[in-house]
Amino acid sequence: MNFVWQNLRKRGQNKAAIRSLERLVSSPSADLVLLQETFARRILEIDRLAHTVPIYVSRDLSAFVGPAIGNVAVFCDEPFVLGLTLNALTVLNVHLSAYQGAKRSQQLECMLRLLDKSINNNIVIGGDFNLAPYDRDGLFNGAFSSWTLDSERRVLRELMKRHGLFDVLGESPPQEFTIERHLRGGLVQFRCDFILCSEALRSSAQASYIHEARTGSWAFTDHSGMRLSLETRK
Repeated sequence: MNFVWQNLRKRGQNKAAIRSLERLVSSPSADLVLLQETFARRILEIDRLAHTVPIYVSRDLSAFVGPAIGNVAVFCDEPFVLGLTLNALTVLNVHLSAYQGAKRSQQLECMLRLLDKSINNNIVIGGDFNLAPYDRDGLFNGAFSSWTLDSERRVLRELMKRHGLFDVLGESPPQEFTIERHLRGGLVQFRCDFILCSEALRSSAQASYIHEARTGSWAFTDHSGMRLSLETRK
């Protein structure tokens, strides 16, 4: 099963951006496409995204599925988290607050309670957390940034520990960032987009960042996308 996460930065109404997104999800073919910040003002009807069809579309979080996916159910549609169940998996698509660390902590605590109620043992969480999970993941001019609060990281660690999750793209060098921009006269480098998976899925989880989404000749956003390949039992 192939997953793709991508922050569109509200460019879902931009035809060129959608064409680039379709290129991204088509090679290799994605079974589940999970978007953040889909639209700027109004929700458009999207009948199809390459080979996938919508199961949930909103201004922020959206999800599209391919023909190989079986039954999918939406069990949570909060503004910051979209919860899906499919093939004995609990899948969360997240976009936490871009402005307040305290708000992100509250949202993580809500996710923790949500997962406590999950009937599935295997969990996959991905998207734009708007926080750096480790000091090395948030830099300003090469030095550790103070953007992410210790309280946020404590709740994130509790969520990972309680539900046996690991950071698929954060455990091995080299360091990769999903946002790099100049701000207030300095260089911001930030790994705020990441994937958490159940330890039981470690042996089959293969993931990579899609930096072409923000740096390639057909770039259409300022966030790197993410791709996850997972062997699952139906």
